[in-house]
Amino acid sequence: MVSTIVCPDYEKCGGPIRRALELAGLIEDLRGKRVLLKPNMMKGTPPGTPEATHPAFVGALTAILVENGCSVTVGDSSGILGFTKEIFEASGMARAVEEAGGKMINFDAGPFTMIDLGGRFAGTVVPVARALLDADAVLDVPKMKTHTFLGLTLSVKNLMGAFPGAVKPHLHTIAPDRARFAELVAGIPDALARAGVNIAGSIVDGVLALGGRGGNVEPAPVWMGCVVAGRDIFHVDRVCAGLAGFDPATVPLCKAEQILPSRAGVTSNIEVVGDFIRPFPLVRPGNDLVESTPALTLAYYLARKNLVRPVHDPSRCADCNKCVEVCPVGCIIVKGPRRRLIGDACNGCLACRESCPEGAMTLHANPVLKPFLKKRARGLDMGRIR
Repeated sequence: MVSTIVCPDYEKCGGPIRRALELAGLIEDLRGKRVLLKPNMMKGTPPGTPEATHPAFVGALTAILVENGCSVTVGDSSGILGFTKEIFEASGMARAVEEAGGKMINFDAGPFTMIDLGGRFAGTVVPVARALLDADAVLDVPKMKTHTFLGLTLSVKNLMGAFPGAVKPHLHTIAPDRARFAELVAGIPDALARAGVNIAGSIVDGVLALGGRGGNVEPAPVWMGCVVAGRDIFHVDRVCAGLAGFDPATVPLCKAEQILPSRAGVTSNIEVVGDFIRPFPLVRPGNDLVESTPALTLAYYLARKNLVRPVHDPSRCADCNKCVEVCPVGCIIVKGPRRRLIGDACNGCLACRESCPEGAMTLHANPVLKPFLKKRARGLDMGRIR
């Protein structure tokens, strides 16, 4: 069952969010539990921009869950390597969540649990924030928006943010082909579930949706004015695809769902309850040159993966060893007092930088790619980049 509720703006979104949760059965599922919300927080865009889950939406959702006896945390790892904490502040998310009685968690800071992606990607072991396992339930809170590589990015794709730092571009390098990458992403919910993560469902911010982008296509925001919720995140995404004017059969992630063993026998007949939402076709995304062929995609994400690297500054080190303790691959070596060596096994999760209380772990940006980083991180404090 998926609920669709009219929600014309963010000023009074609490009522529609509450109704969407109730009709989807999620309030009853979550009452009194430790709930982790996973919004989409790509960049440090200010409140009101359509690229990320709106802070007012997450704040209202947090308040509703707190009223129902939940302990609420909100976490993510941003799409700009090394700047998740700054994005929490710049976006207004931290303030909205804390004022509603919740707490922010930076997934880049660790600690982590190592999980195997399984399926065709069995043997690929990557870290995920342990906060997802510590919660009784994880509620996905994506944004309704188009995606240059996968057509749409909704609930399933939003779980990529469970992986810290450069692990996300690393996954693109494992599967640079569009269909293969869709299969990898579609398998993430199962991989998380095998590790012990309880994905309770999804509630989508479709109030201000985003179309377009990529190639020569300009961003095309539109007031779609809806909230969509359900326990089955794949079903939620299929309903959202229809509302956005996409045939689900043409959306890579919807197609990839069909070959997952865990989805075998799951009916494609989805009961939709709540309000009638008129489909509003989003402008289709353009084709970015860097994602036009697997070879170019691989090269692009290899560069993204190595955009920033942690660097140890002995002058600031207090010998607390927090960086050593949090490193999921054990690549930080103690070479002596206030001396730490970062080995070649570093996966770029950046937990050492996020957990160092003295700022002894700084970030070194690839000098060739630094202008690209500055453009993506526009509006954020770049003072800690060397």
